[in-house]
Amino acid sequence: MATLGKSAIGPQSCCAAFVKDTVWTTAQGGATTATTSFNLYQVTGLPDKPVAKKILSRTGNVESHSVILVGQYLWLADRFANTLDIVDQTGDARTISLASGPLAGHDPAPDIMAASPDESRVFVALRGRTPLTSNIKGLDNAVGDVGGFAILTVRDGGRDAVVNSVVALPLAAGASVVDPHGLRIRIVK
Repeated sequence: MATLGKSAIGPQSCCAAFVKDTVWTTAQGGATTATTSFNLYQVTGLPDKPVAKKILSRTGNVESHSVILVGQYLWLADRFANTLDIVDQTGDARTISLASGPLAGHDPAPDIMAASPDESRVFVALRGRTPLTSNIKGLDNAVGDVGGFAILTVRDGGRDAVVNSVVALPLAAGASVVDPHGLRIRIVK
């Protein structure tokens, strides 16, 4: 099994989606006191001769923290910019705001995502006002004002989405913050 060196892929790789024999992964470009960045890489040639190709690059108050496959599209949640990048597997991307619909006027800080089994809905964790992890003090890249979950309706086979509803979590007894930083879908029959 081979590995990729530092020159082939950016630092702080966090999330990945596997599509057949290809891995799609995000890597943060690092942060200063004024800006952040992220890249989406397509890694092929696994497992013996991996090759990473940069497909999408964003700079300036952005931070992708989740990548999932919905239909034939990759979805990247950007918790700093409050957007969702929807990328086809050739690299063509479109960006939609998640501060819309029931989240209009809010700072949702979208984080980890999971699709329903039929891919008609995507559930998104929304960071709270006091994130316990991954926040750069003073930059507030992971700070949101909702602290809960958004439910997105998938459109056009994954090429588009709208914010359908929001579930704001209450402060639990004995807790000092609301900060969901993950989720899973469980089907109960």
